[in-house]
Amino acid sequence: MQNLEGAKRVNAFFAISSPLNGTHTAKLAWGKGARSMGINSQLLHQLKSSESILAELPLYSYWTPYDMVILPARSSEWILATNRTFNCIWHDWMVSNTGLLAQLLADLQDVEQRL
Repeated sequence: MQNLEGAKRVNAFFAISSPLNGTHTAKLAWGKGARSMGINSQLLHQLKSSESILAELPLYSYWTPYDMVILPARSSEWILATNRTFNCIWHDWMVSNTGLLAQLLADLQDVEQRL
């Protein structure tokens, strides 16, 4: 969204258990994309330096303090976003957490009403 003018083509951004500020576990990842999500990575520095492009968009981050994939778990918090915390005990289960899904639906409806 930041590098390819995507912010002009979207109405909001929703991140679920995303390492927005990097993760120590990226060192263990197989793929180049996942490895680029490490703490202090060049990609994350580049994104951070241009995040003002997203300032006009509704931004949401849904995360769990119990995440063992995103380390530290608070790395999923984003200063520009509305951050929502869920007590989910497993990273992969976040996308099926009923509380998260209900909140995501409410947030989507809120964004839709603002359009």
